[in-house]
Amino acid sequence: MPVPCGMVICALSREAAKVETAALPFPVFVMGPGEHFAGAFSSHLDSLAASGKPAPEWILLAGYSGSLKPEAKPGDLVFASHVFQGGVKSAAWLSRPLKMAQGVPHSHSGAIVTVDRLAYSPQEKRELGAKFNALAVDMESAHFARLCEQQGIRWGVVRSIFDSVDDSLHPSMARWCNSDGSENRRALAWDLALSPGWWWQLPGWARRDHLAGEALAQGVAKFIAGQTVENGT
Repeated sequence: MPVPCGMVICALSREAAKVETAALPFPVFVMGPGEHFAGAFSSHLDSLAASGKPAPEWILLAGYSGSLKPEAKPGDLVFASHVFQGGVKSAAWLSRPLKMAQGVPHSHSGAIVTVDRLAYSPQEKRELGAKFNALAVDMESAHFARLCEQQGIRWGVVRSIFDSVDDSLHPSMARWCNSDGSENRRALAWDLALSPGWWWQLPGWARRDHLAGEALAQGVAKFIAGQTVENGT
């Protein structure tokens, strides 16, 4: 069955590479992380309009995130029911997140909080989880939802958990990605050279990347299958 006209986007090249293992029938676009995401995504939508191409029927944002609750463990999936930023709440338009989560092992349906910088500490993550009753945190979903709603495009978010609620992140981790979503390996090597106490985390990060990447590809495939069924194609 053909897949309806949609689009999958990621903030990071690493995330896109994992998603592409699902052998999707269309390309995956990378928009860059955090503060760079909204501008790149808006420009991408504008370029589609300028080219005369129709807007996608739906867009899925896929990527990694941090956990805000103990039940959301590394390698688990979160299908967004809502996204929050500050006091603004947006409800996902697509694919009955609860039903989708029930169809994939180690999956959840719940809220995702968008913040302006990485949530580095367990205390900060617990506070965000309690304040918003949310399962996961990222730096893009609320911006993504707002832009889709402005354009009248149905949207969804699926995130795979990379760090647990009890994990601390390196305080310079945000520097390890460039504005275009590619990896900044020089910054990674430099920061770890200056803080060798973090080296022991590298094997665990590699395992988390593998778990989160496999889950993300599975979640995207499930999401697209759900759009196909919903649209009767």
